[in-house]
Amino acid sequence: MLVSGHCNKSSALPYILKDREKLQAKGGHILKTFIQKDKRPRKNIPNKDYYRSLLDVKHEAAILLDFDGDILLLNSGFEDLSGHAEQDIAEVPARHLFLRQENDDNPLMNSNLKEFDTSFFLLTAQPSLLPVQFKCQEIEGQKYLGIITRQKPASQKQEAQKQVIAESPVARSLPEKEVLKQKIPVQNDIRTALNGIIGYGALLLQEDSVTKDQRALDFAQGIMKNSKRIKLLLDKVNMEHDMGGGQKNVSSFSLEMLVKQVESTFSKQLRERRLSFNYRSSQTYMITSDEDCLQRVLHFLFEKAVLYSRSDQIEVHASHNAAQESFEIKIDNIGLDIPQSIVQHIQRENSKSHYQLAHPALNGHDKIKGMLMDLNLLEARLFFDTASGLSQVARLVFPDSVLESAEEIEKRYAVELRKKQLKVLVVEDDEVSAHILNLFLKDIADVEMAFSGNEALNIVEHFYGQGMLFDMFLLDINLPAPWDGFMLKQEIISKWPDYSDVPFIAQTANTAVECISQVNTEKFSACLYKPVIKAELLRLMNKYGKK
Repeated sequence: MLVSGHCNKSSALPYILKDREKLQAKGGHILKTFIQKDKRPRKNIPNKDYYRSLLDVKHEAAILLDFDGDILLLNSGFEDLSGHAEQDIAEVPARHLFLRQENDDNPLMNSNLKEFDTSFFLLTAQPSLLPVQFKCQEIEGQKYLGIITRQKPASQKQEAQKQVIAESPVARSLPEKEVLKQKIPVQNDIRTALNGIIGYGALLLQEDSVTKDQRALDFAQGIMKNSKRIKLLLDKVNMEHDMGGGQKNVSSFSLEMLVKQVESTFSKQLRERRLSFNYRSSQTYMITSDEDCLQRVLHFLFEKAVLYSRSDQIEVHASHNAAQESFEIKIDNIGLDIPQSIVQHIQRENSKSHYQLAHPALNGHDKIKGMLMDLNLLEARLFFDTASGLSQVARLVFPDSVLESAEEIEKRYAVELRKKQLKVLVVEDDEVSAHILNLFLKDIADVEMAFSGNEALNIVEHFYGQGMLFDMFLLDINLPAPWDGFMLKQEIISKWPDYSDVPFIAQTANTAVECISQVNTEKFSACLYKPVIKAELLRLMNKYGKK
């Protein structure tokens, strides 16, 4: 029997149904009736925009609850999962949507909400019952953040896997890990199609006819916003399944808001240890970089500060040093938990363009290695200063270009590339992707296009015969047989050794870990993962172009 949790009979949703079919049949009517009958005064939400931002950065379905267990806000992920719109269920008690078996404890039945991590059945708008995992964590101001993820009982997962193997002749002959890989080509197709949408969307935003028409501009911006959201979801799937990495997703965001979001995840520990964060800056800083990467780095350092700080206050200070063309975030202090061998390795590597991740000092320290990977993407450096009282101060140092807007950064890269006057060969078999790259680089570089490996070799030979060398190659990895990007790079260097020191940038929709590993093994200068973002393309070309 499934029941709705309740605190008292007067406010409870009046149903206890014995089977799922009845609940699914009646659930929508019951919920609608409850909302119509709920005459309580509406609740005011102080700092609503701040709490909204906490939900919006979550890739998972997320809701904000108050001390009474009422739903206050929800993000688009929860709307997609449940089918409920915020205006329909705001201030509805969460216990009326999240159900448990009759004899199971329901943490939502408590008169005052507490933290929990429990499985439920979510009553969706269809209506239907969806098995979910609900993790509820107190953040601040007697508010609770709920993260909801779709869940299948273990037995159902096993049956589903057996069914796949039973129905697929290919799957029957493959181990489970190989079965998962069969999904990769589907993601490749999605990324290639998305490449066209984002590419043409970016070009639309540069058209005067669009920028001068507010309605058309809103449409174009909406296309870009939702397309980038799909891209982030794909990248997140890759990260969770270890099928991708090295992709930078640039956006502009408030540093102060990001610091508060990370700080809120430690609210319980801060209360228990009677600690507080104090963020200081001389002005409001908008940062243009990869927000998710920076959030992970700050979370790692803030966690060290919360656990090992010897002060009752953790100082976070942001400042711009115009003379040194740098921007700095200082965390005072983080204790002494990071091994000295790792601190020394990081200090030595700070003079190089990238942190070396294969150093023996990092063995067994996956979190620190992950942080250094993020710092490489952020093009940031981490310094440690000794403070009084056996503690360390961590300083994150960025080039001050992170203070520019995305548009300013893109324009600056374009200006610098024009000065280099690069001659570039783009090898891309997908016509839409090739057209977008050509438009991106119009008036920025001298571009030749090839649509197959054979065509690329003929073009290289033609210009070589005229005494002309390309300054850079953009190679798609998945080319028509008999070539792929790896073989083509080897063939070009083998036939024309003058290209040994010329940068090759890979581009691919294949984010399988094997492909990424081979990109590194074959010593490509960098890799662009589709959908290609113009600013990232120009950044890498500017970084590796030698003229």
